[in-house]
Amino acid sequence: MSVFTPIVSAWSSVVQFYRRCKASKAGKVLLNKYFIATLVFLVIVGFVDTNNVGEYIRTNRRLKEQRQQIDSYKESIKTTENKLMSLQSQKDSLERFAREEYYYSEDGEDVYVMDE
Repeated sequence: MSVFTPIVSAWSSVVQFYRRCKASKAGKVLLNKYFIATLVFLVIVGFVDTNNVGEYIRTNRRLKEQRQQIDSYKESIKTTENKLMSLQSQKDSLERFAREEYYYSEDGEDVYVMDE
Protein backbone atom coordinates (compact mmCIF):
# COMPACT_ATOMS: atom_id res chain seq x y z
CA MET A 1 0.00 0.00 0.00
CA SER A 2 1.39 3.31 -1.09
CA VAL A 3 1.37 6.61 0.77
CA PHE A 4 -0.46 8.25 -2.13
CA THR A 5 -3.38 5.80 -2.23
CA PRO A 6 -5.71 7.87 0.02
CA ILE A 7 -4.82 11.04 -1.90
CA VAL A 8 -5.55 9.38 -5.26
CA SER A 9 -8.81 7.99 -3.91
CA ALA A 10 -9.92 11.40 -2.62
CA TRP A 11 -8.95 13.06 -5.89
CA SER A 12 -10.94 10.53 -7.93
CA SER A 13 -14.03 11.17 -5.79
CA VAL A 14 -13.62 14.94 -6.34
CA VAL A 15 -13.35 14.38 -10.09
CA GLN A 16 -16.50 12.20 -10.08
CA PHE A 17 -18.40 14.87 -8.13
CA TYR A 18 -17.20 17.51 -10.60
CA ARG A 19 -18.39 15.44 -13.58
CA ARG A 20 -21.82 14.85 -12.01
CA CYS A 21 -22.22 18.56 -11.31
CA LYS A 22 -21.01 19.50 -14.78
CA ALA A 23 -23.67 17.21 -16.31
CA SER A 24 -26.52 19.30 -14.91
CA LYS A 25 -27.56 22.63 -16.42
CA ALA A 26 -27.02 24.62 -13.20
CA GLY A 27 -23.66 22.95 -12.70
CA LYS A 28 -22.53 24.10 -16.11
CA VAL A 29 -23.25 27.69 -15.17
CA LEU A 30 -21.83 27.49 -11.64
CA LEU A 31 -18.65 25.72 -12.70
CA ASN A 32 -18.00 28.04 -15.61
CA LYS A 33 -14.55 29.64 -15.23
CA TYR A 34 -15.91 33.12 -15.99
CA PHE A 35 -18.65 32.76 -13.38
CA ILE A 36 -16.13 31.59 -10.79
CA ALA A 37 -13.73 34.45 -11.63
CA THR A 38 -16.56 36.99 -11.36
CA LEU A 39 -17.69 35.51 -8.06
CA VAL A 40 -14.15 35.64 -6.63
CA PHE A 41 -13.80 39.25 -7.83
CA LEU A 42 -17.09 40.27 -6.19
CA VAL A 43 -16.15 38.63 -2.90
CA ILE A 44 -12.76 40.36 -2.86
CA VAL A 45 -14.18 43.77 -3.76
CA GLY A 46 -17.26 43.43 -1.57
CA PHE A 47 -15.80 42.05 1.63
CA VAL A 48 -12.01 41.73 1.64
CA ASP A 49 -10.86 45.02 0.11
CA THR A 50 -10.31 48.11 2.28
CA ASN A 51 -13.11 49.91 0.44
CA ASN A 52 -15.67 47.18 1.07
CA VAL A 53 -19.43 47.39 1.47
CA GLY A 54 -19.34 47.77 5.26
CA GLU A 55 -16.90 50.66 5.04
CA TYR A 56 -19.11 52.29 2.41
CA ILE A 57 -22.14 52.08 4.72
CA ARG A 58 -20.19 53.41 7.73
CA THR A 59 -18.84 56.30 5.67
CA ASN A 60 -22.31 57.24 4.44
CA ARG A 61 -23.66 57.12 8.00
CA ARG A 62 -20.84 59.38 9.25
CA LEU A 63 -21.42 61.76 6.35
CA LYS A 64 -25.13 62.00 7.20
CA GLU A 65 -24.35 62.70 10.88
CA GLN A 66 -21.83 65.38 9.94
CA ARG A 67 -24.30 67.06 7.59
CA GLN A 68 -26.87 67.13 10.40
CA GLN A 69 -24.23 68.62 12.69
CA ILE A 70 -23.41 71.28 10.08
CA ASP A 71 -27.11 72.16 9.83
CA SER A 72 -27.40 72.49 13.60
CA TYR A 73 -24.29 74.69 13.69
CA LYS A 74 -25.74 76.89 10.95
CA GLU A 75 -28.96 77.29 12.95
CA SER A 76 -26.93 78.16 16.04
CA ILE A 77 -24.94 80.73 14.07
CA LYS A 78 -28.16 82.29 12.73
CA THR A 79 -29.59 82.55 16.24
CA THR A 80 -26.40 84.08 17.59
CA GLU A 81 -26.18 86.57 14.71
CA ASN A 82 -29.79 87.65 15.26
CA LYS A 83 -29.11 88.12 18.94
CA LEU A 84 -25.97 90.12 18.15
CA MET A 85 -27.88 92.34 15.69
CA SER A 86 -30.54 93.09 18.28
CA LEU A 87 -27.89 93.84 20.92
CA GLN A 88 -26.01 96.18 18.60
CA SER A 89 -29.11 98.00 17.39
CA GLN A 90 -30.69 98.99 20.72
CA LYS A 91 -28.99 100.23 23.88
CA ASP A 92 -31.85 98.98 26.08
CA SER A 93 -31.50 95.42 24.81
CA LEU A 94 -27.75 95.47 25.47
CA GLU A 95 -28.32 96.67 29.02
CA ARG A 96 -31.03 94.04 29.58
CA PHE A 97 -28.75 91.30 28.20
CA ALA A 98 -25.88 92.35 30.47
CA ARG A 99 -28.17 92.38 33.49
CA GLU A 100 -29.69 88.96 32.71
CA GLU A 101 -26.61 87.08 31.61
CA TYR A 102 -23.80 88.63 33.63
CA TYR A 103 -25.75 90.05 36.60
CA TYR A 104 -24.55 93.60 36.01
CA SER A 105 -26.11 96.29 38.11
CA GLU A 106 -26.00 100.05 38.44
CA ASP A 107 -24.61 101.74 41.50
CA GLY A 108 -26.88 101.34 44.49
CA GLU A 109 -28.77 98.33 43.05
CA ASP A 110 -28.85 94.88 44.54
CA VAL A 111 -28.97 91.81 42.34
CA TYR A 112 -30.81 88.73 43.55
CA VAL A 113 -30.30 85.48 41.65
CA MET A 114 -33.26 83.08 41.67
CA ASP A 115 -33.09 79.60 40.26
CA GLU A 116 -36.21 78.38 38.53
